[in-house]
Amino acid sequence: MKHEKTLYEILGLTPQAGTDAIKKSFRALALLHHPDKNDNSTASQVLFRVINDAYTTLVSAERRAAYDMYLKTSGAVHRRHGAEVSESAGDKRNDVEYICTRLNFILWEIEDILASRSFVSGDHPYDGCPVAQYLEIIIVFIDRWVLEPSCFIDYFHTARNPGAEKRTVPFSSRYDKGVHRPYIDLRDYFYEIRKRSDRFFRHVTPEALMKKIEGRNVTLLDAIFEALLMACHYLGSVRLLMKHEIKTVGRFTHSNPCYEDGAAAPISIDEKEKSK
Repeated sequence: MKHEKTLYEILGLTPQAGTDAIKKSFRALALLHHPDKNDNSTASQVLFRVINDAYTTLVSAERRAAYDMYLKTSGAVHRRHGAEVSESAGDKRNDVEYICTRLNFILWEIEDILASRSFVSGDHPYDGCPVAQYLEIIIVFIDRWVLEPSCFIDYFHTARNPGAEKRTVPFSSRYDKGVHRPYIDLRDYFYEIRKRSDRFFRHVTPEALMKKIEGRNVTLLDAIFEALLMACHYLGSVRLLMKHEIKTVGRFTHSNPCYEDGAAAPISIDEKEKSK
């Protein structure tokens, strides 16, 4: 995959850009790349969504702050090779590949955290929740809203018929002893997600991205952007938590209520104990 572009680079801006500059760049790119001016092709629809996602994230003070924290703390982003990318959206590159690369960087970031010495088991509570739980939220969302709708399903887990639990987590933890899970722990589950994600990256098409998820009023691309937004929200905070630079993490609010159905949310250790 190619090097990840930041949302600022998608709009041809620097992180120092003000709100007016963000709006001006978006208007210019949207006018140039609107599907109506490009035969309404699927590729143009994907490109326009990429531009719009960058704009809606950066024009929001709250979302921009979370994204900036992610950029500042991300080991994966800091390891990007080569010079800074100056071209904006619409240059000669595959926008499907761009989307896959962004999602891949999130997985790299999670892998870095899981492998870090400071992570250990992830059981140590911060603000009442273990660090591992924030990673779990992201991974489970990617599984349920990106991989499963794309037919990259965990057939082993499905065969175990986990039932209709809204927060089924397919690995064991110290909070659910005696409950059968197909994976040993979070790392075991993550590497299964990693393998299925790699297959997804190789086969996804613009047409698949723009297709609505069965039974939901959102497309696969909508779900991917939601996963990226949520991941940036939590990952920057997780890095700072592990360095003891912050003590609390704000809960991510989904952009569409449909994502709350079956979505994982932080549950404090005390709440887990009470639910036994």
